[in-house]
Amino acid sequence: MNEFVTKSKAFSGTLYHRVVENSKDPNVIFSPFSISQALGMVLAGARENTKYEIKRTMELLAFEDWRIHKLMRKMYRNCIERPTGQTLKLANRMYVADGLEIKPEFTNIIQESYSSNAHAVNFTDSEATAETINGWVANQTEGLINGLVNPSTLTELTRLILVNAIYFKADWKKKFQKLDEVS
Repeated sequence: MNEFVTKSKAFSGTLYHRVVENSKDPNVIFSPFSISQALGMVLAGARENTKYEIKRTMELLAFEDWRIHKLMRKMYRNCIERPTGQTLKLANRMYVADGLEIKPEFTNIIQESYSSNAHAVNFTDSEATAETINGWVANQTEGLINGLVNPSTLTELTRLILVNAIYFKADWKKKFQKLDEVS
């Protein structure tokens, strides 16, 4: 687990630097853990070059796939068991086109390692499907993330969407000082 955590921290640092160097805004906040969860779910279904590139990007080439998923599950559980006074909700879900058959191995990994399950939707009804996905995300994030999926991005060619949502609320270790308004 220690090597996995070290590699995850390295990935987080690299990702942070890439995001900051490409951002026009110096104030950047994101969740490397959430991104790792999403990439882990994609990894579960990836093959050949795509699988290699995901593992390379996450700095996990030395790890066997089954071990990555097992360690992701352990990290997921560790994050859920937070001290009192903090709220952390992690939510992953897979939306699958009606009638699309998903390999049981993929479904099992997604369920066991990422606490996700598959929900069949009709992607040709993009408005209803976007509403379903967005409603679930809003519910998981206590209404703070709305409109994650735009109906225009869903077409009759869409087969599967992996959704990852994270909600975290806690007091700052060092609170900001309140400034008087300048008139």
